[in-house]
Amino acid sequence: WDTLVRGLGTLNLTLKHGNPVLAAEAKLILAGFREGVDGDWVHNPGQPRYG
Repeated sequence: WDTLVRGLGTLNLTLKHGNPVLAAEAKLILAGFREGVDGDWVHNPGQPRYG
């Protein structure tokens, strides 16, 4: 859950400050967390595996 909370926190800051680098990082963190829980890498094989 730490990863999810950190990702959401980063995304929240991004929405306030409009930092595209943080936005991309937050998306990767959240995508990695979601895929890690699902255990399904097939739909997005080009992405690195986080978590």
